[in-house]
Amino acid sequence: MTEEETEQTGPRITKKWLRDHCKQRKLYMTPELNDKLYLHYQGFSKIEQLEEYTGLKALWLESNGITKIEGLDHQPQLRYLMNNLIGKLENLESLLQLDTLALSNNHVGKIENIEKLTKLHTLQLDSNQLETLEDVEQLTSCPSIGVLELSNNRISDPGILDILSQLPNLGVLHLSGNPVIGKIANYRKTMICRLQRLTYLDDRPVFPKDRRLAEAWQRGGSEAEEAERDLMDKEESDRDRRNFLALEQLQREYRKGLTLSEQREIEEEDKEWAEFERQANEEVLEDSKLDSNSDVGGSNKADALVTVEEKSEETVEEPEQKSRLIMVQPRAEIIRNVLRHAGHSHEPIRASGKTLAERAKEGDMAKKVTWVGLGSNVLMTGGKFAAGVLGNSAALVADSIHSLSDLVSDIVTLGALWLGRQPPSEKFPYGLGKFESLGTLAVSGFLIASGYGMVLHSIEHFQTEQIPTSIALWVSCFFIFMKEALFRWTLSVANKQKSSLLVANAWHHRTDAITSLVALLGIIGSQNGMPYLDPLAGILVAGLVVKIGIQTSIAGVKELVDASVEPAMMEEAKKILSEMEGVRQVKSIKCRKMGLLVDFDIIIEVDGERSLHDSFHMQQDFKRKLTDDLNRVGQIRIELEPTEDEETPNRPSLRVLERMEDRVSQSSRAWIFLFKLSHRGEAPSSLLRSMCNVSLMRLFGSASSKICSVLRLTHFTQYPRSYLFLFVLFAWTHAWWDQTPGPLSSISDKAAVKTCNVLDYGARADNATDLGAPLLAALKNCSGGGLVVIPPGEYALSIYITITVNTVALQIDGTIYRNSTSGGHMLIWYKCKDLEIFSGTGLGAFQGWGYLYHRADDYTGPRFMRFTSTAYFSIHDIAFADGPSFNLICDHCRYGEFYNLAVRAADHGATDGIDLFGDNLWIHDVMITNKDECVTVKSPSHNILVENVYCNWSGGCAMGSLSTNTNISNIIYRNVYSWKCNQMYFTKSWGGNGTVSNVTLENFIGHSSAYGFFINEKWTQQTEAPGPGVLFSNIEVSNFTGSISNGAARPTLYINCDDNATCHDINVRGFELWTETGSSVSYSCKSGYGIGGCLPLPLEDGSTPPYSKITQTISSVPDSYVRYNSTRMNEDVTLSWGTTMPIPIPEIPDGFFPGTKPIKPLARLMNRIGDQTSSTASQATNTRSTDADIFTTSMQSGADDAHWIGWAVVAWALFL
Repeated sequence: MTEEETEQTGPRITKKWLRDHCKQRKLYMTPELNDKLYLHYQGFSKIEQLEEYTGLKALWLESNGITKIEGLDHQPQLRYLMNNLIGKLENLESLLQLDTLALSNNHVGKIENIEKLTKLHTLQLDSNQLETLEDVEQLTSCPSIGVLELSNNRISDPGILDILSQLPNLGVLHLSGNPVIGKIANYRKTMICRLQRLTYLDDRPVFPKDRRLAEAWQRGGSEAEEAERDLMDKEESDRDRRNFLALEQLQREYRKGLTLSEQREIEEEDKEWAEFERQANEEVLEDSKLDSNSDVGGSNKADALVTVEEKSEETVEEPEQKSRLIMVQPRAEIIRNVLRHAGHSHEPIRASGKTLAERAKEGDMAKKVTWVGLGSNVLMTGGKFAAGVLGNSAALVADSIHSLSDLVSDIVTLGALWLGRQPPSEKFPYGLGKFESLGTLAVSGFLIASGYGMVLHSIEHFQTEQIPTSIALWVSCFFIFMKEALFRWTLSVANKQKSSLLVANAWHHRTDAITSLVALLGIIGSQNGMPYLDPLAGILVAGLVVKIGIQTSIAGVKELVDASVEPAMMEEAKKILSEMEGVRQVKSIKCRKMGLLVDFDIIIEVDGERSLHDSFHMQQDFKRKLTDDLNRVGQIRIELEPTEDEETPNRPSLRVLERMEDRVSQSSRAWIFLFKLSHRGEAPSSLLRSMCNVSLMRLFGSASSKICSVLRLTHFTQYPRSYLFLFVLFAWTHAWWDQTPGPLSSISDKAAVKTCNVLDYGARADNATDLGAPLLAALKNCSGGGLVVIPPGEYALSIYITITVNTVALQIDGTIYRNSTSGGHMLIWYKCKDLEIFSGTGLGAFQGWGYLYHRADDYTGPRFMRFTSTAYFSIHDIAFADGPSFNLICDHCRYGEFYNLAVRAADHGATDGIDLFGDNLWIHDVMITNKDECVTVKSPSHNILVENVYCNWSGGCAMGSLSTNTNISNIIYRNVYSWKCNQMYFTKSWGGNGTVSNVTLENFIGHSSAYGFFINEKWTQQTEAPGPGVLFSNIEVSNFTGSISNGAARPTLYINCDDNATCHDINVRGFELWTETGSSVSYSCKSGYGIGGCLPLPLEDGSTPPYSKITQTISSVPDSYVRYNSTRMNEDVTLSWGTTMPIPIPEIPDGFFPGTKPIKPLARLMNRIGDQTSSTASQATNTRSTDADIFTTSMQSGADDAHWIGWAVVAWALFL
């Protein structure tokens, strides 16, 4: 190709260029081995020279000058064709494997030539020139299409419905931005009815509930739709009821195997629990009656409490009504939480330290060994008698009589075992365990009688002179070995069950073996000329048998007269109870044997006055602890006595508190309501400690948990007055300290004081004059109340500045370019307060020209911004492009808000999007493209909410790296969309110490990520820190959907905890990630405990010891995969931006999570500039999200409540 041709046609694809490109991109130098080529942003006008690249599966050609699809005849395996600037669909006949054809933002005027693309699944033709039905009718020739993007065209004919309805596999359709939407009546319902397999329409999913309602509307209009909604509600209620009845049936079946006392114990628990629920519900209804006059539309308050989440915001027109609905919701949630965590549990009833199933299994073993013994005695009785007669052995005949007595003994043993295990009844309320003791006496009697008979038989044998034959000798040897084996087996079972009856029976087997041995010796002696040995040995054995019988009879008598058990067991029980919370002393403890088990009668002195409910659950705790730690525990009767040497204070009246409730905010009323529950002793201690920790954390930070522990240890529950003081203190601190993130004053308030334009301080929009000094001067002049404006234009920042200002807003409507080679930070906001940084037009931006560093493999350039020790601030509606290093850093900040931001960085590490250290931070509606962390929480951090995050070809969200003195708690990530990221969420550490607790990760959608959810405490890419490891606890992971690139190569769920700091309380729910390669995914867990995935539960004693890796393979595709796998965002990047070319400034997208609108409006969509923009942005800034978990709307009036409540606390404390 000549230079003249190059100038005329632009750059061309040549074989040499392709080889150089493969070498630069580290692809294969052998053309046919490459399965993808990146040919975008090169200025090519023609597709050519690809004949040797026969293995291509993906081809990127974005942002070239290509106007025709051609030159692809040698790529039969091509599955993805990503093109731009195409005018016509042609030359696709050879692409039989084509899966995705992406032609967004082109000039395609007609869909054609796709009939041979039998495997085409995704067709993206949004923002083209499609207009008439003729332009799209060829869609019917490609029935395999499942995802169709037609938004932002010019289609206006409703007849397109007939075409779309002929696509049998169409599941995802984007038609927004076309005039036809306004011409189809009830657009969404109509589309759902006509397209039977549709699962996603435009901006949100189509759920089965939506389809049922739409089909009902089609049948009978709005009335039928409302009737269908009522039917669905009824079906849901019936389903819940069926589940409840099924649960009750399972409980009934389970209780059939329990003893009468165990059944009564559970019934008593159920009654107490039902009474507690009734009282709690009455409390809700009483509170709702007080506010019934102001209820929404006069509706019933109880219904509002239950259905507030189901009400659409469209039905709430008045602001007062809307706030009313929001206000009642937390109280209902608190009721549910109290009912859910009130300390009541139905764990398997335990006896002798084992479950009932284990106990039943042991009973079966006792019966089995006894039946085997009985069968052996039948065999021995007949065998010895026959051998004695045929073998002329009087000793063997006498021994057969002894075996007959054993047979009677076994029958008695079986009867005693059966009677002893019968459940209690009205006639025998304590059971029939004593029959085992009676059986012991009976067996002992047989032993004594057998010994006496053996003495008589031996004396008579002196007078005989018969010589036994060899048959008697061999029969005696066989039965000796058989009885010895039975002895060892029976004694092993007896020792496991601590059964004196089985012990007696085991020794009876040994006695049989010894008597048979005596008979054997007598036979051998008689055959060798010593006939006196037989009777002499018989007399000695008889004495041994009589001794054993006397000993076992004494033990049986002791059990019958309720003699005390061994002192060691009583001392152990006393020690266990003395160490439990609330116990002052164990005044009395008595034990007695009841069959196999030991019954306890205990009197315990406890501190303070307690309600019946509190005392009941304390008794249950004592019983559970004894049965878990001791063996052979039967019935336990516990009597609680209050402390006699202290005066129990009276409980304070609730009248003052009830009057408070009418005056305080929503959050404060919630605390007071919980106090009213605790006043009756109905709030569990775990909930009280959690409330204490949450409230005092705002005052004392991480030391709050220690303070709450001290309060509990110093008899906190003993003094009801401290309840009142502490609970109202909670309400006071909650109202006073729980401010929402963001600036304290609006932009309009600041602008009303002063406005400073940087052009008046020497700035120039020429991309040459330094902006640093003029900007710093303007900010200082407006500090204390003012608006600093950077008008539209291009500005150069040569001198980086550190800024300390208060009550100021910075409006950036121009673009600021880095114009220095210095490191550090372009802007540092140090110890600022009441600060807002924003763009009034949504077009303000920073350009870092990072590629100038990166192409030399240098990632130590300047960061864009760092907020250090800054409070009450926000930054929004600004874009950041090509940062040389990290982008935004929040360093020990408080009450900060980041939203409506776009960050686009290089495809390399050291390009973090937003790094967070601090307290009470809110990050929402941000899009980040880079190859390092997206939004990252680092230590120390508390009370952080991250939501609506778009990680668009990024490293993904993460926590860490963590090292020594880690201190992270109360973190929420939700609504995170990850497109081609390294991970969906990753926590990384190696060694170190500290804690990570109370972390919630919910609603994550991922596509083509390398990792799913990871906790890796052996992250070898960081230096190992000294310490046993970071302790992770209370981690909630829910609703992870979509796919990762290779689920077999890397586990989708990976939990690798340190053996010296095992993780616990990790709950995984709705984890339904699938793989894009292969047919299975795997989970991997090590030294972590919780629920879900491959996580095991803690051991029975609650301990969490380390364990080796557990793996789990999932081979079935999750139900949600089909729906979420096709969920995409319009701005999904199809190729990384690399490191050697300039990166353009991104536009802030319209949305940041599928089906979710930005929480606050985008400035660029408000079509206002200047002061109008400032006012509108001010209004947006002061908007608070009603559903932010950490930040409550009612706290805007919290300070007023705090003053009133605070003085009430002081007065009440002085009065007491």
